[in-house]
Amino acid sequence: MTHSIQELLRKGIELPSPPEIAVRILEEIKKDECSLDRLAAIIETDPALVTRIIRISNSSFYGPMTRVNTLQRALSILGLNAVKNIALSFVLTENLRGEEKSIFDYDLFWRRSVTAAVGAELVSDMIGLPCKEIFITSLLQDIGMVFMFLSHPEQYQKVLEEVQSTEAFVKDTETRIFGFTHPNVGAIVLKEWGFPQNIYAPIGFHHDPHNAVAECRLDAQILQLANQLSVVYHGQQGAMVLEKIKQTCEKSFNVDPDKVDTVVDEVARRTIEMLSFFDIPPGDMRPFSALLQEANAQLGKLNLTYEQLLLQYKAAKDKAENLSRELQEANCKLRKLATTDGLTGLYNHRTFQDLLEKRVSEAHRHRRNLSLILLDLDHFKCVNDCHGHLVGDAVLKAVSNKIRGLLRSEDIPARYGGEEFALILPETDIDGGVSLAERIRENVSQMHIAINGAPIRISVSLGVAAIGPHLPPFDKSVLVDFADKALYTAKHNGRNTVRISTINTQSLENHLNSCTID
Repeated sequence: MTHSIQELLRKGIELPSPPEIAVRILEEIKKDECSLDRLAAIIETDPALVTRIIRISNSSFYGPMTRVNTLQRALSILGLNAVKNIALSFVLTENLRGEEKSIFDYDLFWRRSVTAAVGAELVSDMIGLPCKEIFITSLLQDIGMVFMFLSHPEQYQKVLEEVQSTEAFVKDTETRIFGFTHPNVGAIVLKEWGFPQNIYAPIGFHHDPHNAVAECRLDAQILQLANQLSVVYHGQQGAMVLEKIKQTCEKSFNVDPDKVDTVVDEVARRTIEMLSFFDIPPGDMRPFSALLQEANAQLGKLNLTYEQLLLQYKAAKDKAENLSRELQEANCKLRKLATTDGLTGLYNHRTFQDLLEKRVSEAHRHRRNLSLILLDLDHFKCVNDCHGHLVGDAVLKAVSNKIRGLLRSEDIPARYGGEEFALILPETDIDGGVSLAERIRENVSQMHIAINGAPIRISVSLGVAAIGPHLPPFDKSVLVDFADKALYTAKHNGRNTVRISTINTQSLENHLNSCTID
């Protein structure tokens, strides 16, 4: 897995190298006799870092008797280990921020990380097992997310979007998309950067500490609890996570749940102060007990009786039902608009093609009859030219209504285009198709359409083709082609007539090059 992670990271953009000052600090602390003076000399090369270390030495974390104004005084108060961890923390958070408008929210990431780091220190004190490196270890436990995003931003954006929309676990989504998780990546990159094993090893197991080797299992457990403390303040299910933290502390470390409540509030107070040293906005972070008090106060303000709640519920339910009904009606109208011809109310050409494909397939599959009629209004151009298109539209409506009245419920009428109509007749052989076509022709020819008191006579020509159970399967376009040939014959043989186009095996074998017109 290590090899595959390293290969993936090298395929994307080049990852940032560790900041030079961080490298120098890491090199110094690896020495058997690490010197506070040499560490001070390294820190003095970065004036901003000096200022931050002096600020934190004056904070409530260390509570000096007199105000600290020099780096040397600050270092003497903080001590070698704290200075190392604080310096590395400031350097890394400053250099791994990214662009302000990035899809990866760096401020939120580091706010969560600082919260976890503060929480890790408080948890280690609470269980009576203080760890010298726990602050920076917890601060960097999710650093693999930054590395994965920097190497493959588009892929990691998919992770972030899926987690946000489905509430899936980050590590599960990472595994599915990348094949590994951010704890793996973080541990490997920090190892390559030269961080000591007691920092990078627990990071690799902070989501599953039970799988960690014995020497880093406790640190991994503390990281997991610290991560959950961060979720309490920056996640969606803080109360549920808090209960889980209490259960873990009581079961694994024999810690009283009430003590956990105190620690949770202290996490918020210390984190808000710590974030100011990192120049990270705290957002609306407040102690959890204060959040609960506000929630209870809001509930108390409601002061609703059972009857009021019931009435509100009924009103909301009625409103929801009305909205649902309106939505269904709107959807029905939209479906109708999408499938029907706006003028005649018959199916439109696209829907006709879809329905014909289904009916042809069913007829072939079940060896059933199916007829298709194509009909065209005779001399319709003259109607438009002599009376105008509004009159032409009225004629089309009248004819479509007449046709609809002669059909069965299972028949499918459509406006094929212009003045041409199409009728799909399921379970109808060629004789049945011709019979209906004759009735349509006769009824249309007898119509009396009066426009401004003047009668308009209309006639139609019709072509019929049919699928029989004896025929091999063929495409819908073949049926349309045969019916169209029959219609063409009717139009060129006097109009106001019906013609059929017989589909036979020979004509199909010759790819429609031969057909018999009756």
